[in-house]
Amino acid sequence: MRRKAVWLLLLVGCAPDYAGFEVESVGPPEDGVSIANDRFGLRVGLVAFIYGRPRSSTAQLFESSDSVALVSRNDGVVQVLPHTEEWKWILVGRSGGTTCIEVRIDGYSEECIETIVREGGER
Repeated sequence: MRRKAVWLLLLVGCAPDYAGFEVESVGPPEDGVSIANDRFGLRVGLVAFIYGRPRSSTAQLFESSDSVALVSRNDGVVQVLPHTEEWKWILVGRSGGTTCIEVRIDGYSEECIETIVREGGER
């Protein structure tokens, strides 16, 4: 029994531990698109291509994007689509408003990134 407990502690201690989501724009963002680790902004009708990866507070990294999903809480405001390349997503501004995009790891919500979509003339 003691051996099982030691193995369990070793396995848990080696797993990555979520410590935030690092994100950047893939290429120069269009005018009207802003991408930061804690907030996304874009105008209606614009598309943002992002590269994002969870940070770990342990030495173990998140190795595969298969366990990571970005999910809009309101697809009517912003839609999130998977990109064909690992760790990349596409954000589409659909209507003016504020929502958030959840960072989910293995199905669990870790964080929600505020997302603001502005109408064409708004600043």
